[in-house]
Amino acid sequence: MKKILFILLVTVVTSVKAQRIVPVFGLEGGGLAGGLTGLNGYNSQIWGNGSFWIDFVGTNRNGNPTVGFKIKLNYNYYEMNDNGNGGGNITVAETTIPVLFKVCLASSTQYSTQNEGGETKVYSLKRDLFLFAGPQVGFPSISGGSFKTAQKTDYSAVAGGEIYLNNTVYFALYRQTGLSTIFPSQPNVRLTGFTAAFGFRLL
Repeated sequence: MKKILFILLVTVVTSVKAQRIVPVFGLEGGGLAGGLTGLNGYNSQIWGNGSFWIDFVGTNRNGNPTVGFKIKLNYNYYEMNDNGNGGGNITVAETTIPVLFKVCLASSTQYSTQNEGGETKVYSLKRDLFLFAGPQVGFPSISGGSFKTAQKTDYSAVAGGEIYLNNTVYFALYRQTGLSTIFPSQPNVRLTGFTAAFGFRLL
């Protein structure tokens, strides 16, 4: 995992070396569906997550974004109901740190004018579409059910996209796919989730 993170960072830094990079900070929150896949006798519900993030994205000469990466400090909460399994409900709280390579697929700026107090003012509306993917390390805390031992560290792959609706607010869709085993006695159980969220830039 450390080698993957190193290769990812080197690739991104090389790609944006000749471009202008301005760090951007923000918050994100949304609905989360999923949980422990491969675990029979449980139904998952839609819960939520939230995150603080920082973007390092290069821009070209026209000021449009190109490529870069995003680092997030994310918190996920899942609850899985016992569906006659007899083990009791399971709750999963997980803090994750994904490192995501980002590519801007499209960028556009719309200008409009308004007459305010006899003065004409020009306003801009910028929209950007990104795709992203990368590795994630998580630290799950699992309670309930009949499993007494769970791994303290979870590795996943994250992929999705985000579209900025204006200069500040964006909508994101992405999937976390578990790569590592959660319970030593259940090698097919993975922690997987699908998130739909809104976020905004702070700075």
